[in-house]
Amino acid sequence: MNLTIEYNDAATLAALNDFLRQTNNLSPVMAEIAEHLVASATDSFRREASPDGAPWKPSRRRG
Repeated sequence: MNLTIEYNDAATLAALNDFLRQTNNLSPVMAEIAEHLVASATDSFRREASPDGAPWKPSRRRG
């Protein structure tokens, strides 16, 4: 019994190469993520709550 499998990976390789070209410079997406994180942290401090809305426990001050 002989089994022969043939495949053409040109389309897959072209898609992967296109993906690599598009993701070569991640600076724009990283800047967008950073902006979101800063906004989320700022909002959390303003509301004194976690991003999911859970209120922070009051801090105990020593003094």
